Amino acid sequence: AMVVYVVDESSSMATEHQWLNTTVVTLDENLRSRNVENNEYALVGFASPKPTIDSQLGRIIPVGRNGEHCGKAQDLKEALKKLHVDGRKEDGYSAMGVALRDVSCMKKRMRRRENMTACQVILITDEDRDVLSHWKFETMRDELARQDCILNVIVKEMFRGKDGRREYPALGVDRRGRAVVPSPDGTDFEFKPNGEPVPETGHGSTETDYVVLANSTGGGAWDLNMLRTDRYREAFTKGFIAAKVEEIQQQISGMCNECLCHNGSLFCVRLDGVSTRTRCLSPPATTRINLQLSGEVVGRQGRAARLVCSVNATQLHGGKVTVIFKPHPVTAVQVGNELRFRNITSADTGRYSCEARSADGKRQTSFDFTVDPNSANPFQLTLPPRRTPPPPAPTQSSNKINRLAPPTAEVSVHASSERLTVGNPLVLTCCVDDQPYPLFNWYRLGANGDVSTLPDNVIVTDKGQLLFRSVGEKHKGSYQCIFVSGGGAEAGEATLLMLDQDIMTVVADGQCMV
Repeated sequence: AMVVYVVDESSSMATEHQWLNTTVVTLDENLRSRNVENNEYALVGFASPKPTIDSQLGRIIPVGRNGEHCGKAQDLKEALKKLHVDGRKEDGYSAMGVALRDVSCMKKRMRRRENMTACQVILITDEDRDVLSHWKFETMRDELARQDCILNVIVKEMFRGKDGRREYPALGVDRRGRAVVPSPDGTDFEFKPNGEPVPETGHGSTETDYVVLANSTGGGAWDLNMLRTDRYREAFTKGFIAAKVEEIQQQISGMCNECLCHNGSLFCVRLDGVSTRTRCLSPPATTRINLQLSGEVVGRQGRAARLVCSVNATQLHGGKVTVIFKPHPVTAVQVGNELRFRNITSADTGRYSCEARSADGKRQTSFDFTVDPNSANPFQLTLPPRRTPPPPAPTQSSNKINRLAPPTAEVSVHASSERLTVGNPLVLTCCVDDQPYPLFNWYRLGANGDVSTLPDNVIVTDKGQLLFRSVGEKHKGSYQCIFVSGGGAEAGEATLLMLDQDIMTVVADGQCMV
């Protein structure tokens, strides 16, 4: 993973600098314990009082041992000692711009299109934005999306969780909208549903400039005042690290499922060391693929939506085409050549690109997607009918390493129990070719076949399994795990049914050794 810390250097930030010094190595150790290895770190400070404009807008603090911008976690720990604590003006957008466009390893990542490397930007500041640069919300959001980077912010904003009429203070809200709630003694934390910012508690424009921006990239937001409170600092640290590890794992998993990899497959079975052992191809443009998309489309806020990329491929040597949407919001799931939104919001408005790839090359087109909160019409998208690519032409290079993926795998779901009493736990595991596979794309199917959010008390574990902590009548229905491969997308499915008042049964479509 690539992690860039963007840190305020004003005079009030000494506590946060010290906290970073004690946690960056712990985060790296937790990542490596989950097989996320070869991680690189960079550091950008901002708000320096020195007279040069660059020092106010953001300065790169070398982390590598030979003056390189990036380095390992232990190198970052030493570099943190070079942060100032005498700044006055803070423009977090400008500093993030420096991180995204000027840090050498970030530029190298984009030049080589190393999209298998998860990208994380962590902004820490106790002030709202002083506008000192040309960056706007939309341009910063688009740049983060262009580089496939997720933003997390630690800022002066209060958060809470809601359980019916009950509210409880939270350390922050993670990428899945869960409230990260401290234990009463402040030594531990737990995830609870329905996390949100507390209205009008942000410092100045903090919520609109930073919290909403982080959410739009699929990242979380955290309360800096909780970090500054001695009682909750330990819980804050544990919750932040746990959420970041899960977020990075899921980002890598999503990338593995969508990329054409150097070994010819469209998925990566091994997640460990993925940033150095697997590279996405960047094939040349080809005229053999034609893409058809509508221009500007409008969706109604709060409704489900689908963006469809219609592909017409003629006489491909490789024979198969895969479609990639960018940006790929965490609120959407790609199934074949469709990007499906469960519940669109104004944050989903923006420019999307659809890229089709084959062994012959790639073709890309872009379109604007607009979400209108006042639209009275349901979302509709009219596209030309899809055409099935013709069979591949004969080739003499059948054993080359850059061949496309094998035919679509067999996908099924294994249930830990086929019959159980209400209140007991249940685990669903996705199986690919009769082997357990860590998939994080789990969804509940609605009555009309649309995907919907998972119910309360149901989580995706760090092993990619779907865990029901306590099954009940509210969990009735069908659940799918979606797997993307060279032949398209395949789904495994399990259905939970009530036999009587206290007994549930699980109808799953497969078995595998778990």
